[in-house]
Order: sequence, then C-alpha cells, then structure tokens
Amino acid sequence: MSTIGEASGSQATSLSLHPAVHELKLHVEEKSQDLVGLVLKHDLLVNHTVPYLHAKYHIQIGTFEYELLSLFLKARQIRLFIQLVRSELNQGEIPDLQKIESIVAARMQKYIEELKELKRRLELARMFMSAVGTLTCSERETLRSIYRRLMKALHPDLNPSQTERELELFHQAIEAYKAGDLEALKLVLLVAEYEGFIDNGDGLWDVEISQIEYLEQKIVQLDTSIKRLEAKLALVESSFPINMADELGDGSHIRKVQSKFLKDIRAAQARVSELEDSKEKLICEVAIMSARRGDSSDN
Repeated sequence: MSTIGEASGSQATSLSLHPAVHELKLHVEEKSQDLVGLVLKHDLLVNHTVPYLHAKYHIQIGTFEYELLSLFLKARQIRLFIQLVRSELNQGEIPDLQKIESIVAARMQKYIEELKELKRRLELARMFMSAVGTLTCSERETLRSIYRRLMKALHPDLNPSQTERELELFHQAIEAYKAGDLEALKLVLLVAEYEGFIDNGDGLWDVEISQIEYLEQKIVQLDTSIKRLEAKLALVESSFPINMADELGDGSHIRKVQSKFLKDIRAAQARVSELEDSKEKLICEVAIMSARRGDSSDN
C-alpha cells in the first residue's frame, strides 16, 4: 500500500512539474509583461506625450493661428455688414445699422465660439507648460516612475476585478500626472500602498497553475488584449500631434512656419484695415442719406 501511495505522490509531483505546464506559465508571464509594457506605453503617450505636444503646438504655432483666425473673422464680419447695408441701399431703404450689426453677430456666433475655444486651448497650453516647467529633470523622472508603478497596480486593463476604490485612485493618478503635480502623485502612491493596492510581489503569478487548458485560454486572452492595444498605439502614433513630434522639435522648421504665419497676419491686417475704411465710408454715406431724407420729409 505504501508503494501505491508513494507512486501516487510521485505521479502528482510529476504532473505539477509537467514541462508543458511550466512552458505555458512562462509564456503567460511573458505575454503579461508585454501587455503591461503596452498599457504603460499607451497611457504615457495619451496622458503625457500627447498633452505635452498639444501644448507645445499651441504655444509655438497656435498663438499665430489664433491671431490669423481673429483677423479672418473680423474681415468676414465687416464684409457681411457691408453686403447687408448695400443690399438695403440698393432697394432704396435707409439701413438700420444696429439691427444689421446684430444680424452679423448672430450669423458669426458659431465662428466666434470656435475662436473662444481656441483661446481656451491656448490658455490651457500655457498652464500645462508652466506646470511641466516647474519640475526638474530628476523630478520629471520620479513623476514618470511613480506613475508607471501606479498604472501597473491600478490600470483596469491589468486588473479586471478592480474595485471602485482602485478606480478612484487610478483617475486621481492620471489627473496628478497630467497636471505634472509630483506631490499629489506621491500622495496617491502613499494611499495606494497604505490601502494594500500596490503589488509588492514577485510577478503576476503567486498561485500555482496546473491546468493546461486554462493557461492556453489565458494566452489567447492576452494576445487579444495585446493586439487591441497595439492597434490603439498605432492610431495614436500616426495621429496629431504625435505625427508632428519631429517638426515641433525642429527649431528651424518652427521658425519657418511662424514666419509664414506672420506674413499672412500682416496681409490679413492690411485687408481688415481696408474693409474698416470701406465700412466707415458706408456708415457716413448712410448718415448723409438719412439726414437728406429727414430734410426732405420736413420740407
């Protein structure tokens, strides 16, 4: 009987150490680490690189775009005003200039709101760059290091059974990282450690896994997640502003772009000045016609 028992124990041991199981566990661990790397890379791109490049674009180029669009909008408003006034004059009417100004404002409202939104983005860009600029190189590296650690512990893609509290800390970490707030991020890390959400462990697999079918299914799931994240990364990396990263870092290119904008701005300013002169002359013309008509009615 003891021989049978020993044989059974030996068989169990050999099963738990089956080469296929060991190989699959290593494969799962490798895939898991690949997924962690992709998740962190995607989050760093979306929550740091993209906002940084957006801010850099707005500071270096967006300011000129805003000024040029402001002039285009002003020119468009004046042209519409002149068109409406002349239309009424051609019909023998004395235009109501205040009413026409209101019509122009209503028709241009959509473009005015777009310009306000661009101005808001410029202000946010300045705030973002100001926050980033207050950190030293060492502090920025600490910020990224803490963020990577928190994302590995709290990111939903890496923690399917995530609690509401973990999700709350996850969002707090993202906001602190976006704002470049190192102290706030340190506080999130401290809380996460205190509440036991940070993994101190030796890898992702603390439980012995001996079911080949389960491991194979896990590999399929990991492959699916990896492909999904690779597709998202490819989209982010090929889209604005990531696809302009080289240009935004090229001082010579930026100066050329700014020079072209300045040329266009000067031309737009000249055009607006001409239109303003035409508008003033037209307003004077309306005033004279109104006065003459008033004199005629008095006589």
